[in-house]
Amino acid sequence: IIGAVERRLKESLGLIPNDIATQSWDDISNEILSSISKVFNDRKARLLGSDGQLAKDIKPTLNKLEGPANDAALVQFLMMLPRREVTAFDKRTHKQVRRRTTRLTYIYHAAGLMNISDSEELSSNILTHLDKAQEVLKNVWGSVVFDQFKDRKISQFDDKVQAIIKAELGESQTAKMSDSVISELSQEEKKTVISALGQQGVTETYRRVIMRVISELWIEYLTQMEALRISIGLEAYAQRDPLAQYKLRATEYFQQLFQDMRTSVVTRMFTFRPDQKTMQQQAQTIVPEIKSGQKGELPESGQQSGAAPRTTGKRKRKRKR
Repeated sequence: IIGAVERRLKESLGLIPNDIATQSWDDISNEILSSISKVFNDRKARLLGSDGQLAKDIKPTLNKLEGPANDAALVQFLMMLPRREVTAFDKRTHKQVRRRTTRLTYIYHAAGLMNISDSEELSSNILTHLDKAQEVLKNVWGSVVFDQFKDRKISQFDDKVQAIIKAELGESQTAKMSDSVISELSQEEKKTVISALGQQGVTETYRRVIMRVISELWIEYLTQMEALRISIGLEAYAQRDPLAQYKLRATEYFQQLFQDMRTSVVTRMFTFRPDQKTMQQQAQTIVPEIKSGQKGELPESGQQSGAAPRTTGKRKRKRKR
């Protein structure tokens, strides 16, 4: 029980199981609840104190503001407060790394602000909000890629992006504007291109998130199965068949694996915040680099396409002995 609570809180309760093992269940419950309250009070003082973490993070942002805080600044504050970066040690690479940790959550506060008793109405409102958030993310992503490659033509984009544009504008209209630089298009055509770029960018992001989640959880599942294989022989001491217990536990682990995959994918899809480097890397997959010799790019001066490079300098003569 103490281990489960500590994993949930991600902090130590300061309790030694052997010291309280001889007490009654009521006394053990009071000890655990008292330790949990102490952890929360210490965390509150650490975050909300005059010299707490939140105050230190907010002061630099407030100093950059000019005049009263607007809605954009308040949203920035809300997005900044839940997470913080900490220095950690990576056991695999044996290097010091920076990791993001969650110190606050708005889930319970948001639930308290909702006065909706109907579960269907609540689910509908949440899904509507997530659809709008996804639409905003798509527009932001498309705008970033558009600004980065505004001197490119539509024919130079990825085939999937061109297919999305064809579905929106039609094949004839897309063929007319395929050789035009996207920065010279009309406003409506620019909106369509930005939407197509954003949709492909978000799709690529979700694909990477799914692959990362599957990879992480699959490694964890294999580790659990290896530990189970080593320790399953102890079931014989309890007069249970180790093979039957192994099959039962393995089935439970496999079902839990799929459940964890679904939960992790859905959670990361709406909380994933790519940095500028990640967005630039994924933009290269949407807009491939122009290779030498393609239409729209001239070969370097002094060289012809397909010609072998010329060598400069004199040949050294082989000395005869």
